[in-house]
Order: sequence, then structure tokens, then C-alpha cells
Amino acid sequence: MGLLRWLSNQLSELDLATEADDPTPTQKEPTSQPATDVAFSGLLAHHLKGDVQAFVDGLDDPGDQSFGLMLVDAFDGNGVEPPAMPEDVLRIQKLIASPDCDVPDLASAITRDPAIAGRFVGIANSPMYARTDRVRTVDDAVVRIGLRQTSMIVMAIVAKTKLFRASGYQAQAHDLHRHALASAVTGQVLARRARIVEGHAFMGGLLHDIGRIWMLSIAGDLNRRSRGRQAVNPTLLAEISDRFHAGFSALVIEEWGFEDVLVASVRYHDAPSRVVAGDPLAAVPESARTLTNAIAVADMIGGTILNPDAPVPAALAPACEELGIPFDAELKNTCQTAFVAFEQQVT
Repeated sequence: MGLLRWLSNQLSELDLATEADDPTPTQKEPTSQPATDVAFSGLLAHHLKGDVQAFVDGLDDPGDQSFGLMLVDAFDGNGVEPPAMPEDVLRIQKLIASPDCDVPDLASAITRDPAIAGRFVGIANSPMYARTDRVRTVDDAVVRIGLRQTSMIVMAIVAKTKLFRASGYQAQAHDLHRHALASAVTGQVLARRARIVEGHAFMGGLLHDIGRIWMLSIAGDLNRRSRGRQAVNPTLLAEISDRFHAGFSALVIEEWGFEDVLVASVRYHDAPSRVVAGDPLAAVPESARTLTNAIAVADMIGGTILNPDAPVPAALAPACEELGIPFDAELKNTCQTAFVAFEQQVT
């Protein structure tokens, strides 16, 4: 109790436990696709598929080729589906993004999933949010936590329990989830200092590596379908993940209906200089440029939080300067404190 109370006090200056005037990332209504053999459309999918196909054409090992072909099949809808966002969660996100959202409707949507509802009420009673009385209903928990924080907490719970899962790669999925959570909380801290939308920065940090989870799931499916006869070389899997995860992550959140500014920022978070340099494929809205850099910084700081003995990325300090935020011990400690407190609540 003493440690949690200290962490809560440390977070008071960040005001992470109170409501603020910060719009939540909106989600577009899913559009009906024409009957074609293309699962994803648009410039991103077209160029990403070409890059993946070129890489796969250079593979020699049959098992590696099979994995590569499954990645290509993901673009054509040939039995390789992206991770699915639970319908109840989509409903919650759309409600929060709606100007007509009210507490009873939101509480009703959260209650549809008993696991989320129970964890959510528990968080509302945690030292970070608790007052003198305990809340017993989802309605009261939403009121206590606030709409903006409700959105982030629900997504964090779902990420842990439903999204960051990959059969056969549980350890990697666990590590990716912790990194995603550290990046999300760090993104929120950075957003407050850079005066950008906190919800976008949090969601970008939380979902920027979801493409890696998709690739791990595809590798697990290959192993399962071949009854263990085909396993992807771990070195190749890491190489493909490093090279293409940002594009696959963007495809996933685009499929989930998140707005263009978040999709574009996730797409280029691993190479924000391309946006600044005016890469024609990185023709993102002006509003996405700062967000792209914030997600990139959150990704790097998240890594330093989880691996304190690893060298600090050389690109971190310049990227922070682009945001107008110096990278120093105070910033890292603030992000780490916020992450530790938040992780204790949602895991």
C-alpha cells in the first residue's frame, strides 16, 4: 500500500488520474468492401505488399518461403486474417468518440464483457483512483475515472487479455505487451509536454507493435498447420518483424477503423525522418508529423525503461529535441514512474 500510494503521489503532477479536455482517437464506421480478392486497398497496402513479395522471393529455405507466402496471402485475404478487435471494444471506442456519449450507455457497453467490467471496477478502487468509498458498479467507475481515461484503460485491459496473444510465442508476446504499455504511458507523458492529443499518443504507443504480434501469430499458424514440420527460423522472423512491423501495424489499426492521423503515425514511427523529408509515400497530414515523432520517442524511451542496461538509442535525444522536450533523467524517471503505476493497475 505504501509503495502504491507513493506512486500515486508521484503521478499527481501528471494528473493521469483526472479528466482533461482531450479528445479520444475516433474510429470510422467500417466500410463495406467490394467483392474482390484484395483484403487491403490503398497506397500503403500496395507498396507494402510489393516490398514483402520482393523479400519473400529472395528466400531459399522451404519453411521460410512458406511463412513468407503466408505474409503475402495476408494482403489478398487468402485465409490469413489480421488480429480481430472484439466487437464490444469497438462499440466502447465508438461511444467514447461520439459527442453524444453518456455514462449509462458507456457503462452498459463495458458491462457486456464481464472480464473487462470486473477489472475496470477493480482499477477504479485501486490506490491510484480510490477515494474514501468503494465503487461497486461500472457506472460509478466511469464517473470516477472519466471518459478519456476509461478509453485508455479499456484498451490496455484488452491488449493484455485479448490482443497480445500468439500461440507458440507466449514469451515474445508478453514482452511485446510490456513494451507497448511502457510506450503508451510514455506517449501520454510526452503528449502533455508537446501539447498534442494524449489519446492518440497513448493508442499509438499501445498499438505500434501490433504488427509484430500478427507476424508471430502467422508463424504459429504455420507450425500448427504443418503439425510441427515447418518452423520459422527465429533470426528470419526477427528480421522480417523489424523490417515490416510498422506497415503491418498500420494495416491492422486501419482495419479496426482508427482515423488516418493515427494510422499514418504508426506507419512511420520507426522512420519519422521520412515524414519530415517529404517521402511521397509518407504524405501524412501535418497533424501527424508531431504525433509520428512522439510515438517514435515513446517507443525508444519505453525500451530504455524495460532494459535499463541497454545503450540509449543515438536517435533518442535528437528526436526529443524535435518535440521540444529534452531527454534527461527527469523525463525518463517520470515516464518510468507512470508506467510502473499504470502497469500495476491493468495487469
